[in-house]
Amino acid sequence: MNKYFTLEESPYKVGKYSIKINFDLFPNMYTEGSYCILPARLMGLSYTSYLRMCRDVFEGEIIGKNNKYPIAYFTKTKKVQLLLKILNSRAELIFKIKNSHLPEELINEWQEEYYSFFGKEPGYTMNLENVEEYGKEVM
Repeated sequence: MNKYFTLEESPYKVGKYSIKINFDLFPNMYTEGSYCILPARLMGLSYTSYLRMCRDVFEGEIIGKNNKYPIAYFTKTKKVQLLLKILNSRAELIFKIKNSHLPEELINEWQEEYYSFFGKEPGYTMNLENVEEYGKEVM
């Protein structure tokens, strides 16, 4: 699996890491906003809900409260490694779907699996039990 996301050590907070996007693996990507919202979109969450998930489920620390885009910082733990695996597997799946001509039934089946894990309503619905269960499948 490609490493679309990795951990990058913070130059300001010793022992803390943020999630870094490998732009070489995202062809022709352009945004007028911040790239830091990409992991949130891959998880099907708003950026605020993604930050809550990082804090509540993956033991992240949110820095930049009054900034436009606060950032989640982590210590290297198994939980943050699981978050990276989830993000990388989702990015991999998106590129596989984009680059193939899959039958609509298969895409609908994957979408139903996604809804059964995260819920149909957008927002913060992930809990630690879901993460650990999903982690067993991803690892």
